[in-house]
Amino acid sequence: MLDRDLAVIYETDTRSLNQAAKRNARRFPDDFRFQLTKEETDILRSQSVIFQWLQAVKYLPYAYTREGANMLSSVLHTDIAVDRSVFIMRAFSATEACHSDMKFSEQMTGDQFDISAKRFITALEVAKLAGITDEDEARRTANLITKHTTGVDMLNFVRSGHVPAPKPLQVMQTEEPLVMFVNAWWKKYGEEEIDSHYLRRMIIDSDILLDIGRGNERSQKTRISRMLGKMKGSRVGSYYIVEAGTYRNSKLWKLKKI
Repeated sequence: MLDRDLAVIYETDTRSLNQAAKRNARRFPDDFRFQLTKEETDILRSQSVIFQWLQAVKYLPYAYTREGANMLSSVLHTDIAVDRSVFIMRAFSATEACHSDMKFSEQMTGDQFDISAKRFITALEVAKLAGITDEDEARRTANLITKHTTGVDMLNFVRSGHVPAPKPLQVMQTEEPLVMFVNAWWKKYGEEEIDSHYLRRMIIDSDILLDIGRGNERSQKTRISRMLGKMKGSRVGSYYIVEAGTYRNSKLWKLKKI
């Protein structure tokens, strides 16, 4: 979600919201909060009427992930912020419980479909801006966001077989590019704690065939950090991937040899 939308939810102004996050930078790593580039902002302005308000904005907006949006309640220090955070978390839980076994065809309304379709389109744009270049993965991510927030599974409208099932993580861990990645990582840095900036440079310099997207540097680093977040504690080749804290608003990672 963009900073302006969150400011409305938490009943504050956008400047105060971003300043609170900036004062507590260690609580907002790159996968919690990031600033859109001029190119990304222009894409939103031109491709979606939902973001027409950006025409009047002179600064580059910040985007917050679900974790970042929830973290705001701990830095805004207002009763409203706490109450809204609790409400948002309860809404997510209630939505999941309510729709876990809902028969879609019996519950759908026209208004619900319209809202869900707009949410899906917006989430799809944001997923691509976040560096997800694979169309199927972007659709699944957008559908997950839509389903959590509106209760509607938009992939019910997609032709059967159009979106293939995602590969289990255990399969991905045995693929050759990941093994090459951790072997190069260990050779260059050993057990040293390292962030996604250096890992990105290592991947590019080593010509490792690991998909980090075709976006800008920040989106590629975010993609690497998310990939490692999903794999932390997992075995890849002869190593375990371990999260090792944060430094200057970036997550640190290290390898442990088996």
